[in-house]
Amino acid sequence: MASTQQIRDAFPEPVIGQTAAGHPKCDHSMGVRVSFPTTLNASGEIQFLVHPVQQEAWIAFAAVMRKVGYLIREGSSGTANCRNIGNAAFGKPSLHAHLSAIDLNPSKNTGTATDQPVELQAALGAIRTRRGDTVFRNLADDRMHWQINCTKASLATGIDPATVGGVALPGSDIDMRVPASPQPASTNESEEAMDKETWMRVQEALQALTPPLYEGKEIDGLPGQDTNTSVRAFEKRMNLTERGVMGPFGEPTSGMWPATRELLFVIALGTPNLP
Repeated sequence: MASTQQIRDAFPEPVIGQTAAGHPKCDHSMGVRVSFPTTLNASGEIQFLVHPVQQEAWIAFAAVMRKVGYLIREGSSGTANCRNIGNAAFGKPSLHAHLSAIDLNPSKNTGTATDQPVELQAALGAIRTRRGDTVFRNLADDRMHWQINCTKASLATGIDPATVGGVALPGSDIDMRVPASPQPASTNESEEAMDKETWMRVQEALQALTPPLYEGKEIDGLPGQDTNTSVRAFEKRMNLTERGVMGPFGEPTSGMWPATRELLFVIALGTPNLP
C-alpha cells in the first residue's frame, strides 16, 4: 500500500511550489478531464481533472460507479484542489493538489461513516493494473476519500479489464487535456455547468469567508458581475488561476472551475479538509 507521500513523489508535476504562508502553488493545466456520473447536471455527467498518467484508471473508477449506480450528488465532491492536508501549514499538499484523489459526496461519507454500497467499495478496491498492483485506496477513517495507490510505471502497463467487473472501458486515446491558455468565455453542461442551487451555495460561501467577498449582495443563484468579481477575488486570494464565472453572466447553467468551487466550500462551509 502506497503512502500519501509516496503518491506525492510519484505524481509531483501539478504542484509547482509553495507560497510564503506555506500554501501550495499548482498548475492544473496539465490535467485531463474524466467524466463521472452525477445528479448535478442534466447530462448526468460531470468532468473532473485528473493527472494525465492516471486517466485510464479514473475512467475505470467512473465506469464502476456507473455500473453500481453510485452518483456524485454534491458540488463539494471532486478531484482538483490546490490546498494542504487539513490544517498543515507547510510542505504537505493534499493529493487533490496532485490531481491524484477524489472525494465522494462528503456529507454522506464522514469519518468512518459511508453511504457507499459494499458492492462499490469491493469493485473499486479490486481494480488492478496489468502488473497486478492495486490501483485505488480508500482511507478507513475518511471514507469519502479515494486516492491513487500505485506508481506511474504500474499504470503505464494499463488497467487489467478483468478486474473492472466486465465493464467495457471507453477508449482514452482522445486528447482531453485542458489547454494552458485562459478558459473560453462559455461553457456547457458537459463541462463545468452548475445549477441555481449550487450558485446560491457559492454565493453563500463567498459571503461566509473571512473577510467576506460577496458582502451585502443578493443570494439569487444568478452568477452576474458581482459573483464573477467575488469568485476571481477568491481565486487570487488562494493563488489559483483567476477564471471567475465561465459562461454567460446571469445564467445558472454557467459554471466555475472545480478546484475553485471545492476549495471555496472547504474553507467557507466547513466541508472536512482531508488528505
